[in-house]
Amino acid sequence: MSNNDWEKIEIGLSPAVNWDETKSVSGKLTDVREAGPNNSKLYTLEQADGSSLAVWGNGVIDDKMAKVELSTEVKIDFEGWIDSKNGRKYRNFSVFTKKVD
Repeated sequence: MSNNDWEKIEIGLSPAVNWDETKSVSGKLTDVREAGPNNSKLYTLEQADGSSLAVWGNGVIDDKMAKVELSTEVKIDFEGWIDSKNGRKYRNFSVFTKKVD
């Protein structure tokens, strides 16, 4: 059987934010799922132009997004790198919400 006989199954992930290039994203939260090899949280935001954007969670984002309901307008700002107590660096984020009518 050749590869031409096989249909590739895609999971439909939206393009993910690259925080080295982007400092802020916003949109309506439309999906939260676990994905990737570490079952990390993946948040999907529908932007004003109708396109979707994925945001990979980390400890900071996951903690702040824990109580955010679907269909809520979300803004996530990258605040820079922080030194932790154990000497490791991590990305810090601010998360803002507002209800959509």
